[in-house]
Amino acid sequence: HLWVVTRQLASLLESGLPLEQSLTALVEQAERPYIRDLIAAVRSEVMSGSPLSDSLKHHPSDFPDIYRALVSSGEHIGQLANVLSRLADYIERRNALAQKVKLAFTYPAIVTIVAFAIVIFLLTYVVPQIVSVFANTKQKLPTLTIIMLWLSDFVRNWGWLAAIVLVVIGVLIRNLLKQPALRLSWHKWLLTAPLFGKLVRGYNTARFASTLAITTGSGVPILRALETSRDTLSNVAMREL
Repeated sequence: HLWVVTRQLASLLESGLPLEQSLTALVEQAERPYIRDLIAAVRSEVMSGSPLSDSLKHHPSDFPDIYRALVSSGEHIGQLANVLSRLADYIERRNALAQKVKLAFTYPAIVTIVAFAIVIFLLTYVVPQIVSVFANTKQKLPTLTIIMLWLSDFVRNWGWLAAIVLVVIGVLIRNLLKQPALRLSWHKWLLTAPLFGKLVRGYNTARFASTLAITTGSGVPILRALETSRDTLSNVAMREL
């Protein structure tokens, strides 16, 4: 929906309509109630005197950082319609790429889930069924077999507790990373992490380059364009370089 709203708003502004009237037209044209209420809330903020970029800050889940930063740049140079048009192109390309990535990862994800389900089924049902066979042989079991029996007992008796502990640890780590110092240290480590670090650096570099191309192509001065592009980086360590 973000791409459609952005494209429509850019077209209305390019036709010469003021921002308030353009937002009003979007509210009237919106088919989905959620989109209509969202645009109406933004329009209300704009009509009260707030810039469009400040109005979008009240809806961070619908308008991400990169979107708000580019809108702010467009307002500062008086090229909001041009920036929104280029932003719509960027969102369209990004959505197409994201769709391709999702399709590429769908099959491996399904295979992984099925594999985990099979392993859990074997440990919780199949292995206990054959424990008695090993017990009756009264022979020394191989180390690998002993490990499998131990895993089976652990999953059946304590699997639920292990799942809860993992969830709690995940929540604690997420809350800790909200602290600026810890978040900066974590992001610095991510940049040097094996395999994953290259992905983080590549993603942020591509995002920086795309934003810089949009802003400079829209007539934003280079210093302002660099500031806007920096603010869109998701890695705090790279943002402070």
